Amino acid sequence: MKAIEVARRQGARSLELQAAVSVSRVWQEHGREADARRTLVDACGGFTEGLDTVDLREAQALLNAMPAPEALYSLEGPRAAAAEELGAAHSAVLNPLSD
Repeated sequence: MKAIEVARRQGARSLELQAAVSVSRVWQEHGREADARRTLVDACGGFTEGLDTVDLREAQALLNAMPAPEALYSLEGPRAAAAEELGAAHSAVLNPLSD
């Protein structure tokens, strides 16, 4: 997490993304899919160019391999809103030019 924070402070988006992919893989292996997904979505968000880079393709492949956001939450109360928000962010990351 420290690598992500340092890269973010320095505006080093590619390094932030690489660190996010590494952290997300570890979290996914330990059953923390929601944390892994949120970390990747946060790191991928805002990229408007270089969408075909190895780092973004790797992040997108990792997101695609994870369960759908709705499967990570009980869809009741505040969790339903969180799942919906995460699902929308995930879609925006995977389809950045769909607007």
